[in-house]
Amino acid sequence: KLRRSFFLVALLAIYLFGSYASFKTGITWDTEQEQRVLVANVKAVRGLINGDHSPYQTLVAYSDKYYGIGFDAPASIIQALAHRSVARHFGLDSATAYLATKQWLTFTLFFVSALLFFLLSRRVTEDEPFAMLAALGYLLWPYLLGQSFLDIKDSPFLFAWFLCFH
Repeated sequence: KLRRSFFLVALLAIYLFGSYASFKTGITWDTEQEQRVLVANVKAVRGLINGDHSPYQTLVAYSDKYYGIGFDAPASIIQALAHRSVARHFGLDSATAYLATKQWLTFTLFFVSALLFFLLSRRVTEDEPFAMLAALGYLLWPYLLGQSFLDIKDSPFLFAWFLCFH
């Protein structure tokens, strides 16, 4: 029981620290570029729906038209709901808060992937203490942790990959 309590407290501490750090990391070139790609795709779809083919033609000529947009559509729903609160809490302008919210979502998916990793490890090894240590090691692995603050493509993919095992 003490082991599980320690594990839960460690998970909570990592999530709170990681969430804060994901908002404070700053916006990367990749995040801004993917936002531009999403906007170009949305304009093209809206244009086609309204019978205007020119935004679609612009998208076809756009070299990065498909660059990393898979996570953007579902993320944009949560971003739209949360970015004003993020802007107020962290003193950010609306556009930066919108993008920072996506970075928090990326970290959150990384965190959930660690929970999935824990469940998978426990199932494979049938050793809960080992699975707990493996999950904490996964969460604190510097490369993965750093990626979860910045990389809005790899962490959501990692989450989906682990989800496929469950």
